[in-house]
Amino acid sequence: MASLRWSGLAALFSVGCSLAFSAPANPVQVDFTVKNGCAELAWRSDGLALAAQSAGLPRAEGGAGAVWTLRLQSVQDAKATLDLSSRDQQAKVEPIAGGYRVSYGPLVDASGGRHALELMLEVRSEYAAFAVTGSLRNGTTAWRVVEFAGPVVGGLPAQLEQHPLLVPYGYGMQVRAVPKEPTKPAKRAPAWLAAGEGVLELKADYPSYEASMPWLALTGEAGGLYLGVHDAQQAPTNLVVRHDAATNRLSLRLAHPLTVAPGDSWALPKTAVYLYRGGWQTAAKFYRAWYDRACPAPATIPWVKQSSGWLLAILRQQNTELIWDYPSIAKLCDVADERGLNIVGLFGWTEGGHDRWYPDYQPDERMGGEQGLKAAITAAHQRQKRIVIYYNGQLIDQGYSYWEPRGRAMTVQEADGSYAFQSWQKYLDTPARIHGLACLASVDWYQVLLNLALKAHRLGADGVIYDQLGMTAPMTCYAKGHGHPVPAVVYGADRTRLLQRVRDHMRTVQPDFLVMTEGLHDAVLGSVSLFHGCVLGVFAPTTAEVRHLQGAKTVFAQFPDLFRYTFPEVLTTIRNPRPMQERRTTNYACLFGMRHEIETRYAADKAYLLEGKMPAADAYANMVSKVTVSAVQSMSPAEATKYLRTMVDFQRTHAAFLWEGRFASNLGYTIDGPATLLARAYESGDRLAVVVWNPEKTPASFQVAVPGYRLTEAFEPERGAVDPAASLGADSIRLLIAVKAQ
Repeated sequence: MASLRWSGLAALFSVGCSLAFSAPANPVQVDFTVKNGCAELAWRSDGLALAAQSAGLPRAEGGAGAVWTLRLQSVQDAKATLDLSSRDQQAKVEPIAGGYRVSYGPLVDASGGRHALELMLEVRSEYAAFAVTGSLRNGTTAWRVVEFAGPVVGGLPAQLEQHPLLVPYGYGMQVRAVPKEPTKPAKRAPAWLAAGEGVLELKADYPSYEASMPWLALTGEAGGLYLGVHDAQQAPTNLVVRHDAATNRLSLRLAHPLTVAPGDSWALPKTAVYLYRGGWQTAAKFYRAWYDRACPAPATIPWVKQSSGWLLAILRQQNTELIWDYPSIAKLCDVADERGLNIVGLFGWTEGGHDRWYPDYQPDERMGGEQGLKAAITAAHQRQKRIVIYYNGQLIDQGYSYWEPRGRAMTVQEADGSYAFQSWQKYLDTPARIHGLACLASVDWYQVLLNLALKAHRLGADGVIYDQLGMTAPMTCYAKGHGHPVPAVVYGADRTRLLQRVRDHMRTVQPDFLVMTEGLHDAVLGSVSLFHGCVLGVFAPTTAEVRHLQGAKTVFAQFPDLFRYTFPEVLTTIRNPRPMQERRTTNYACLFGMRHEIETRYAADKAYLLEGKMPAADAYANMVSKVTVSAVQSMSPAEATKYLRTMVDFQRTHAAFLWEGRFASNLGYTIDGPATLLARAYESGDRLAVVVWNPEKTPASFQVAVPGYRLTEAFEPERGAVDPAASLGADSIRLLIAVKAQ
């Protein structure tokens, strides 16, 4: 293999980079280079190598083992697989406009076996970036292609303190270190898993609660490296990071789950490789610029933008315990009023209760019947409350009559003929309910969800939440009769189409009808106007997570700015499964522009809300998903209620920034003060506001400067107008407003 030499690079032009190419020394060798005035890309059989003209940017030296890999699955036996990689292939390289085409085939496995598979990849320079596209043709009779991974960028020094890795895990995550040993997965962080001798792997599946966008970036003060998929179909992609302890090097790869049957072809969506100068926001803007050209604009609804948050109420639980009947929806409105919340979400409002008898959602006569529910919703509207009706977007209860034969026929089927399922148990003394996972490509399931939305509209609701549809990762369905090829990857583009069809139909019925889902990812932004947050960065923060935001050393740190800055108009609730919000949670939600949430799921929650009764330590002992009692007890009910209401009133007063302004993250201002202070900016016309939060237990002094602007005033939720230079109290928020200088 020819040695790799980096050449000098041309200057950056204002509209992009000038092109230059170095011809491959041997037309049958894999190695070639593509240059622009910003960087040089070398295609090697063991991974992409990259070097930039600018100092301080990440440098990739290849050495990842392969620049691409393929996984085959036997048509006869789904358990039988075969892996192929670039390192075993001979390649034909030819110049094309702006770059090179590299062709492989027939492909060879590690044992020398030949397979009628042809792979063609094209690498071009596009302005300051590089683009990789291609196609795959499966000419075999015995194999289907189930994964393509590549291009792989390898040999990146794991200098994560200087170049933190940004992964769109949920709302965003910074990887600041690599552990020495494999770690276990957790609700608030992914796992580093063993992937070979001395190799750890971090993986996030898009679209799901894991990966909200299909790109990642190594960042730094001077600039960074962006690697992302630009696919208008928003098909599934796995973001994969590997670390080799022997070399202390990272590799980045994008893996595509597939089902390319014998005789079929597949087109590799464009992969962008971009060595950029500037802050991490440059990478976010690069992705967003592509998104705006290729994908539907995020669905926004005026009344949702003006919403402060919601009260989530489970009326009847899974064990049939009745907590709130329909007449008591008026009391729920009282609770919401006291806290300034304007949306009430009705969960468990049916005969079966919560997580039981899905997807059969019938008003419960014991709770007041259909007319009683309609009357309660009408009364809530008279009090300026919006009502959202709960449906699960994917579960079919296998223990209910709906399962046979209708439910089974719409469920994802595994390769062995079994059915994909989830088990949900709410109480320790009540058996779990087993639910099949609906195939979202099924035309019948679309009709189910559409009919449920129409039912919610007939009941008078302002919207629906299809639970879990922003959470579940793509999978393969082997069932016949769903309208997709057999097998097919589902919970990808089919989910996007399903929700978009429901949203489009409901707009003809009620233009401002809200579609919500749990989780968060950008594949459904064209249909979902408010997310019920249940991803990293959206949970009520722990003390440790606040410390990580302040810069404390850690392997993973939540980085909510990533998604929030990329899609500033997209709204999510914070996830706070408690009947109150801690002061810390309320301030965190204000800092990042999340809508507030309190939840009433159990009898102890109801007693807290209506009677001000603090839950005992064992109040939730019988529940599987327990409320953190210490958090509820951290403030008196009166204090928690007052502070949330005060914050909502404050945000409404300054809605031009805090609800309608453009989130600018840490851009546009400087702050001189303790490193423990957290600050974020919001833009509104010719004004910029800076929100400063002091999470500590003691006051803090600071100064904010906004270059090109003039600071005019400052406000706090509990004190109103304040001196901008005054110290900021413990666990308090201040909003400083600046006007562009004339």
